[in-house]
Amino acid sequence: MSPILLYLQKVKTWKAMLEFCKNVLTKVSFDRLLFAKELKKSIKWLSREELIHLRSWCIQRFGAMYGDLIHESF
Repeated sequence: MSPILLYLQKVKTWKAMLEFCKNVLTKVSFDRLLFAKELKKSIKWLSREELIHLRSWCIQRFGAMYGDLIHESF
């Protein structure tokens, strides 16, 4: 397989995992402890580039509720 196709395949997988993490965090956002637990798991699973996007998304989406927790986690 060509290097370009391998890279595109990785990008597709990264996006899928990032979207999965966002979905889980949205579903557990009603509970602070669950949110913290899932955020920590997401941080372990994602690449550096994905973490940049996840952090920004978390602050924008949940900053008012869990801003302190998000900043501590990242």
